[in-house]
Order: sequence, then structure tokens, then C-alpha cells
Amino acid sequence: MTKPVRPPRRDEQAALLDERIAQALESMLEQDTDITHRAVVRAIEGLSAPSSITRDNYRRSLVEFYQATQAERRQWVKRVQKVSQTNVVAQLAAKDHRIEELERQIAILTASHKAMILAVGEMGGMTAWRRFFEGYEHAWDAVRANVPSERTE
Repeated sequence: MTKPVRPPRRDEQAALLDERIAQALESMLEQDTDITHRAVVRAIEGLSAPSSITRDNYRRSLVEFYQATQAERRQWVKRVQKVSQTNVVAQLAAKDHRIEELERQIAILTASHKAMILAVGEMGGMTAWRRFFEGYEHAWDAVRANVPSERTE
């Protein structure tokens, strides 16, 4: 589930209330307090009824997003509690090793791509290469940031 996007509000007070609700939900999530519409109302001064949240699509979906996030976090905690500390440490070490391995692979791929780009550039094929990457200007910018400019132009 993705976090809902805040809609434009007609007045500043409604936008401020949206922000206060989001802050309260974030706080409840971090403190692992049960997230309910009533709990949000209790946490925010100026709200008197859960319908202030449930009638508004954005606010209702925001609460649902945080409820789902909280349920997912609690499930992860349950899984970790069922597994011994030794196994958790071993799993984390294995994941760290896998991350290091992937980072090495990325470094190798980056170096090989730089070499290929330099070879294409020396042979005069950069115009064709650029045409292939039309619409991917961010890729070209990244390449230019990592390859000497006199060889890629």
C-alpha cells in the first residue's frame, strides 16, 4: 500500500489539520500505539469525533495506510521474537554479506559500462549511443558525471 498524496485544500486550516493528523499517526506508529480513528481524535486537540477523519477520503486512507504499516511492523517483530537471537544475527550477517556482494557487482558493472562507453566514443559512435538513450537524460547525465568529458562529447 502506498502512502496517499495530500490533496489541495480550500483553506489553510484544513491543510494544517491534515498535517497534524499525519504527525499524530507517525508518532503513534513510532510508539507502537494502536492506531484507530478514535485514538487519532484523542491525540489531536480540536477534533471531537472520528467522523472528522472517516468522512474525508484522504484522511481515512492515511489512517488505513498507517494501520497497515503498523500491522506489517508488528508481524516482523513477531517473526523475530520466534527466532532465536543467534539465528537473527546469522540472518543479518548473511544479508550484510549479500549487500556487499551486490555492491561489488555494481562496481564491476559500472566500470565495464564506462569502458564500453569510452570505446564507443573513441570509435565515433556517441551520436548513435545518445539517440539510443533519448528520453533517458538522467542516465546520460550520470555517465557524463563519471566519464572524462573530452572523451564523451
